[in-house]
Amino acid sequence: MRFSGCEEVPADATAYIEFDWCPQRQGSGDFDPIRLEVYIGAATKVLETKDHNFENGHKLEWIHEKAEIKGVAINKDSAFHIRPVSEYWGAAGAHRYDLDNIKVSYKKDGVSGIDDITVNEENAPVEYYNLQGVRVENPENGIFIRRQGNSVTKCVK
Repeated sequence: MRFSGCEEVPADATAYIEFDWCPQRQGSGDFDPIRLEVYIGAATKVLETKDHNFENGHKLEWIHEKAEIKGVAINKDSAFHIRPVSEYWGAAGAHRYDLDNIKVSYKKDGVSGIDDITVNEENAPVEYYNLQGVRVENPENGIFIRRQGNSVTKCVK
């Protein structure tokens, strides 16, 4: 599959591919034996799933997989292959599965989000204004508005 709207992911970024998958069940209630592998292009293997271990009669449920991809540039021409592992190629029997919620995301290495910004009000510069709203450099004799950071008070000098 190709992601035509895919943003370029530089090779120095950490990318992720994640998806949900589920083996199919035969008419007898037995699940198809299947494990999947994920490749970028023909040669870069990024994930091999574990066996689903669903016993006969087990309810159908999605298995979530997520793989980290490092050192590979991804662009709109990059092809992702989610397919059965090679041991199932040409093997007798059914090896069917369903895929859903396929996502590719990335973050630039060394860059993280900002969780919180704390402002120290004590170190913020103090500004004074007269009652007409004109800034005053050195307030003397009168009533002034004092602003420091997000704090505003009335003061008399």
